Amino acid sequence: MAVHRVFVLLFVLVVPQLVVEGCWPSQPSGRPMSRCEKERADGSAHGVLPNKAFVKQCEADGSYSTVQCGGSRRFCYCAHPETGVIFTETRTRGQPRNCDNFHILRDATPCKKQMYADNPAMLPGGFIKECEADGSFRKEQCDPDGMCYCVNTETGELYGQTGMQGRIDCDEYEAMVDAETGPVRATPCQKQKFSLNPTMLPGGFIKECEADGSFRKEQCDPDRMCYCVNTETGELYQQTGMRGPLNCEEYEAMHEAGINWSRG
Repeated sequence: MAVHRVFVLLFVLVVPQLVVEGCWPSQPSGRPMSRCEKERADGSAHGVLPNKAFVKQCEADGSYSTVQCGGSRRFCYCAHPETGVIFTETRTRGQPRNCDNFHILRDATPCKKQMYADNPAMLPGGFIKECEADGSFRKEQCDPDGMCYCVNTETGELYGQTGMQGRIDCDEYEAMVDAETGPVRATPCQKQKFSLNPTMLPGGFIKECEADGSFRKEQCDPDRMCYCVNTETGELYQQTGMRGPLNCEEYEAMHEAGINWSRG
């Protein structure tokens, strides 16, 4: 009986070592035993928990199962699939949820975390945003419909007043943000000046603003074709288009009086 025990002990201790060194195939695939599989073969009880230790479960590929339960399976935990580290803060009765990504999300930035959202509609703006290499939110974010916004790089909050079709110059927008009072409330004219794709704007070009943020009455495109515009919306009055300066005060007076305006 004693000889039998010695043989079993040698088998448990020596065979895993031979496998690790490539002298003994352990898997049908021919790969050496993983760290998790070796722990189980050794009968080791790594990963001591508050009350008792237990041998961890392994997946078919040799990684640690991301859900680990004690011998009684009364309490379970999330675990790291590569190291087997037990995240004790996830202790729960029965099967804990979302263990597959817990090791990624535990120390992830807010931007990295939202990339694993099950319901993007619940995120700020209703869509998953792109991250920079350092984990912060990219300044410019565009939703699936091509509406683009500047965002808070730490929280991902959309600055709704920047929303427009096409790309935005978020550096210029940030220059307008007061560090103490927060984002300025941009007027339609100021907002269109952030555009990096002017062809998407009414008339296809960026328009000039007055000091109060309204559109300047007379606007000229890069080809020097000039128009009178609606000072609130920036809409071009196409019938006024001509080369050179316009008398938009006269146009407005005639328009309000119901008199047809001609280009003279």
